[in-house]
Amino acid sequence: MNSYTLHIKLLLTILSISWSVMTNGQESKKLNFLQLPLDGISHHTVNSIFQDDKGFIWLGTINGLNRYDGVNYKVFLADDDNDPGLSSNYINSINQDKHGNIWVGTKYGVNVLIKEGNYFKTYLNNNSHPNTLSNANIEIIFRDSKDRMWIGSWGGLSLYREDSNDFVNFIHDPQNEFSISGNVVTAIMEDRKGRLWVGTAYSGLNLLDVATDKFQRFQKNAAKQNCISGNSISAIYEDEKGQIWVGAERGGLNRFEEASQTFKWYFNEGKTHSIASNTVYSIIEDEQGDLMVGGMNGGISVYNGATDNFYRYDTHGNYNPFGSKASVFCHYKLKTGEVIIATSNGGVKIQDNYPTAIELHQNARGNKQSLPMNNVSAICEDADGNFWIGTSGGGLSRMETETGNFQAFPTFKDKTIHALAVDNNDDLWIGTLENGLARYLKATGQFEYYQHQAQNSGTIHTDNVKNLAVDNTGLWVGTDAGISLFNPANKIFKHYPYAISNQEKREIGQVNGLLLDHAKRLWVASENGLHFFDKKQQAFTQHQYPVADKADKPAWVSYFYEDRQHHMWVSHLEGDLSWLNEKRQPCHFTITSDNYKIAEVTNIIEDRQGALWITCRQGLFKCQVDYKAYTIRILNSFNKNDGLQGEVFNINAGVLSKHKGTVLLGGLDGLNVFNPKKMNLNPNIPPVVLTEIRLNGRKFDAGGKKDLSELEEISFSEKEISTIDMHYAALNYIKSKKNQYAYILEGHDDHWHYGGNKGLISYANLSPGNYRLNVKAANNDGVWNNLGSRLVINIKPVMWNTAGFRFILLAFGLFAIALGFVVYKRNISKWARQKSLGELLFRDYKPKEENILSKEFHDKVFMEKAIAYVETNIADENLSIDNMCAELGLSRSRLFRKIKALTNHTVSNFIKDIRLKKAKTYLDANPRSVGEVAFMIGFKSHAHFTRSFKEKFGISPSEYAQQQK
Repeated sequence: MNSYTLHIKLLLTILSISWSVMTNGQESKKLNFLQLPLDGISHHTVNSIFQDDKGFIWLGTINGLNRYDGVNYKVFLADDDNDPGLSSNYINSINQDKHGNIWVGTKYGVNVLIKEGNYFKTYLNNNSHPNTLSNANIEIIFRDSKDRMWIGSWGGLSLYREDSNDFVNFIHDPQNEFSISGNVVTAIMEDRKGRLWVGTAYSGLNLLDVATDKFQRFQKNAAKQNCISGNSISAIYEDEKGQIWVGAERGGLNRFEEASQTFKWYFNEGKTHSIASNTVYSIIEDEQGDLMVGGMNGGISVYNGATDNFYRYDTHGNYNPFGSKASVFCHYKLKTGEVIIATSNGGVKIQDNYPTAIELHQNARGNKQSLPMNNVSAICEDADGNFWIGTSGGGLSRMETETGNFQAFPTFKDKTIHALAVDNNDDLWIGTLENGLARYLKATGQFEYYQHQAQNSGTIHTDNVKNLAVDNTGLWVGTDAGISLFNPANKIFKHYPYAISNQEKREIGQVNGLLLDHAKRLWVASENGLHFFDKKQQAFTQHQYPVADKADKPAWVSYFYEDRQHHMWVSHLEGDLSWLNEKRQPCHFTITSDNYKIAEVTNIIEDRQGALWITCRQGLFKCQVDYKAYTIRILNSFNKNDGLQGEVFNINAGVLSKHKGTVLLGGLDGLNVFNPKKMNLNPNIPPVVLTEIRLNGRKFDAGGKKDLSELEEISFSEKEISTIDMHYAALNYIKSKKNQYAYILEGHDDHWHYGGNKGLISYANLSPGNYRLNVKAANNDGVWNNLGSRLVINIKPVMWNTAGFRFILLAFGLFAIALGFVVYKRNISKWARQKSLGELLFRDYKPKEENILSKEFHDKVFMEKAIAYVETNIADENLSIDNMCAELGLSRSRLFRKIKALTNHTVSNFIKDIRLKKAKTYLDANPRSVGEVAFMIGFKSHAHFTRSFKEKFGISPSEYAQQQK
C-alpha cells in the first residue's frame, strides 16, 4: 500500500469519525415531558387534542370530552344532564370555528358547543336529505384558512355551509376519476398554497382543487416506483419549509417531492437511526424545527434534516419518556410552543421546553469519582475555583470545576465535617465532629490536626468544631461551647466562652454561625442569641435583638446572613426570619405570599443580579427584596421536581462561586449546583380565566347561557348571597401547581391579596353595591399576567334596604302616626277596651238597637265565653262547632256572623288563632318540643302546625323556641 492510498484512507476515517460525532451531537436531544394529571379525566386513552382561543386544552377520549384548565377537568358526557348534550362519548376530533364554538367529531355525529348558549347542537346524517352529513361516524374536523369547516367521515368529505346551515358532500364516484378516491376520510390538511390534502383509509391520498372541486389521487401501485407507500393515510403535515409529510398505517412515513410528484419513503429498517414505527399516527414540528413522528408501539421519532435520519425515543432508543412500547395516538403544539402528546392508556404528557438547569450530584455506588456521601454539610471555594465538600459520614472531597468529578481524601481522620474555610495562603481549614480543627496544606498535600489537650489551656477547648471564619487576626473557631481565636503563627488558641450583656457575663454556648460583615466586624449566632466582637474591649458583646417573648433569655439564633445592602437576615430556632438594617436595628418586613412561609432558614445566597436564594423547610425560593417597601416578593419556588436533592438543606451548606457565579447547596440527599443567570425560565404569560362560581356553596351556571370564562359582569340580589366563592385558573400547563394568584376587589379591598397557588377567591356578607374584581396570575416561573381578568359584581339591595323604600316607609310612618293620633283622640274610649289575650281586635261597627256601652259589654262577655270554650277544648283536634254553638246559645249562621263582625275571622280561623297564641305561651314557658306543642293545641300534623305558626308570626316554632333559650 503506497503512502498516497494510506493518506486517503486515514483522511476518510477521520472524516467518518467527525461526521459520526457531528451527527450524534445533532441528534442527542433530550425530550422533557411532564405527565398531566390522570385523576379527573374521563378516560386515559385520548384520541384528540385541541387548544381553543382562550387557552383551554380540550381532550377527546374514547369515553367523553374534557376541558382542562391546568388544575381541573370539566367533563362532558353523552349521558349528562346537558340538554341537548353530546350524541356519543367516543371522541375522534376537536376544532373551533371563527365564532368560538367548539366542534366535536364523534362516532355518532358532529356536536357543536355553542359559545353564546353553552349547549350542544348536533349534526347527523339523513339519507333522505342530501345536504346533511354523508355519514355520522366522524374521523376528522378541520378549519381552513377561510374559516370553513371540513368534516371527514366514513361517508366521504363534507363542507359546512354556514349561510344555509347544511353540508356539501364529496363522495367517491367510480365513474369519475376526479372524485375523491374513497369515502372513509381520516386526515385533512391545507398547505400554504391553499390546497386541501385529504387522506382516506384504504384508498390513498387526495389533493383537492377547491376552485374546481376536482381531486388528484395518490395511491400505492406495486408497478409504480416512488408512489405513496400505503393507502391507509393516518396523518398529513406541512413543515416550516413547505414540505408535505404523509403517514400511513403499516406504510411508514412519506415525504412528497413536489417537482417529480413522487414520494420518498422512511421505514423501520431495524436500524438505530430509522423511524421507530411503520404505522404513523401523528406528525408535528416542535419549536426547534424538528419533526416529531408518533406511531404504533414506537414512542416518538425525531427527524434530523441534516442527516436525513431519526433519533428514537422508544424502548430501543436512548431516552424514553413514554413508557414501554407506548403508542402515540396524537400530538399537538400549543400556542406557547409546547408539544402535548397522548399515549395509549397513558393520558397526556406536555413537553417542558424550560427545564430548570439544576444539577444534582449524589453518590453512585462503585464510582470513586462521585460524591462520597449524600449528606453534604459544608462547602467552600478555593483560589482555583474548585470546591471543597464536607459530608456527614463520607469525609472530605474536592469537586473539580471542569469535570464535575469528586476526589476523595480517605486518609483524613474524621468522616463528619461541620465547617470549611480557605485562608489567604489557599490552605484549607476543616472543622470536624471528633477530631477538632484540621488544616490541609496545599503546598505539601498533608493534613495537620489541632485537638483538645486537657492539661494545655492553649489548645482548642473542645474537639467538636461547628464554624470557621478567617480574618487578619487569625482563624475564628466556633464550637459547641463558645468561641476561640487561633493564631496559626504560634498555634495557640485564645478562648471566649462569654459575652457581656447588661454588664453581666453570659455564656455564648453552642455556636451556630460566624460572620465577618462589611466592616470586618465579627458576628456570632449561638443558642444564646446574637453577639459581636468589640475590638476595643477585646470582648464579645451581646446584641439585644432578638429576645425571647416569655423570658429574659435571648432567642436561639440558628442562622444569619449579610446581603450587599449591608442588611443582616437573622433566623431563629422557632422559625421566624428577622431583618436588621445597616445600623443593626430591627426592621419589620412582609413576605408577599399567602401560600409560602419562609421559616427555619438554613441558607441565604445573594446572586450577581441581586436576587436572594433562600433554603428553608419548604424547599428553595428565589426572592426579590424591596428595601424601600420592606417586602420580600417570592419570585419562584423549587422542589424535587425541579432537580433539588430534597427539601431539607443543611445549615451553612451554601455558597456563591466567586469565579462563575454558580450556587452550590448541600442537603441530606446530595449537592445541587446551578447558575442563576442561566436558569431556563418559562417566559409565557398565562391567560387568567374564571372557571367556577359558587353562591352560598351552590354552583352558579350563569343561567346556562354562556360559559363562565365569557362573563364580564354578574348581578345578584342581596338576599341571594351571603358567601361567594370564585375559582380562577392560570392557563399555564407546565408545573401548573406552581402557578400563583393575586386579587383585589375594588370597592371593598384596599390592597392586593396574594393567594399563592390557590385560585380560589372567597368573600362573605358583601354589602349591596358595585364592585370590580381584578385577578392576576403568574406561571410556574413567576412570570405575571398583570392585566389578568376583570369581573364586575353587582349586588342589588332588597327592596326594603333601598333609600327610596326607606323614604316611603318614613313618610308612611309619619302619616300613620298623625292619622293614629287623630283616631285616638276621636275614639279614645274604643281604644281603651280590653282585648282578649291582648291581641284579638274587635271590628269597628255601629249597633242599631242598644246603646254603645251596652253593646260593647255584651260583646265582651260573648268573646270571653267563646275564647274560654276554645281554650278548654284546645287539645281536641276535632273541636265541634255545633257544641260551641250550644255552649254560646247561638245558631251556626249567627255564630259565624258574630265572630266575623267582632274579629274579622271565620270561626275556623278564630279557633286556629287562639291555638297558635297558646302555642306561643307554651314555647315561652316550657322546654317542650315542637311536636309536643302541636299535639297539646290540637293540630293533627306537625308540618301543618309549623306552616301555620310561621304564617302567623313570621318565624318557625323551632326557631322561636331557640330564641327563648
